[in-house]
Amino acid sequence: RLTLPIAGSIVFSPASEPGERRTDMSLYTQIAAAQPANICALFDMSRTLDLGAAVAEGVNVERLLVSQPDDAARLVEIFDILAKSGAVGRFFVFGSLSRDTLRVIERIAADRGVTVFLDN
Repeated sequence: RLTLPIAGSIVFSPASEPGERRTDMSLYTQIAAAQPANICALFDMSRTLDLGAAVAEGVNVERLLVSQPDDAARLVEIFDILAKSGAVGRFFVFGSLSRDTLRVIERIAADRGVTVFLDN
């Protein structure tokens, strides 16, 4: 089941079970569904991106910007730049974010009218 988000919103994927890989197929499916109309950005904070699995689920890696920022501050910096540019239609984050970082991401998403999918 795909979530139909509102621009400027944050969508959470279902929590992973202990020991389960956080980069679940439903998130790859949502990336693939968003790509025909959008270039997507993926922030892989957990360093668990499996490009082979993503391609198998229909993700066009040529329309996917991937970043593996070292910390939350760098994530916010890159996210703000890309959101401000208007070139990226959807954002996906693999990995946990603190409440403070999440609030900053929510504010930027609302200000810029972009949608963020979190596997948090």
